[in-house]
Amino acid sequence: MGSAPTRIACVVRFPVELYFEEGSVVAHAPDFEEFGEGGSEYEALEDLRHSLVEEYEFLKANERSLGAAPAGQLRRFRELIEEAR
Repeated sequence: MGSAPTRIACVVRFPVELYFEEGSVVAHAPDFEEFGEGGSEYEALEDLRHSLVEEYEFLKANERSLGAAPAGQLRRFRELIEEAR
């Protein structure tokens, strides 16, 4: 059994771009270079949310071995979100 999923909350707004591509809706968070995709805006945003949480969890789990760019991305995550206690 794995650990419980991370619960996060945004403490600062960040831009998300929505656009249509080949019959799908794409949600893009340029601050993180993460994407979500779905059949509707809601599905694309939900997929983006999952992508952001997975990336944050990965970076946190590997913090000690991150290079400069990934460490910078983790710092950016920490500026914009906080974990629920």
